[in-house]
Amino acid sequence: MKGDKNKGRYKNVGSEPKKEQTATVQDLPHREVAYQVLKENGKPMHYKEITAEVMKRSKSTGTTPQNSIFSRLITDTQKRFVRTSKGTFGLTEWNSKEAEKNAK
Repeated sequence: MKGDKNKGRYKNVGSEPKKEQTATVQDLPHREVAYQVLKENGKPMHYKEITAEVMKRSKSTGTTPQNSIFSRLITDTQKRFVRTSKGTFGLTEWNSKEAEKNAK
């Protein structure tokens, strides 16, 4: 028959198991890396310090990385970052934890 010649010829094509796709720090957006940096540091940091850490951990660089990181911190749609003083940012979850401690 017409299709018998190629029968089974392509049975293994595309059957390789898929590799687990895990995001490395280099693949994460700068906003996520900044969140990790602040969480690891445990206290508010100036955006220039945050930028330096993000650039160490990220493969992409822009022409004005400090401006980019600052912009991402103040425009976070999830409201994870809070300005603690001029140019200094912390995590909003720290404020809620302190409020819980004071309530007890």
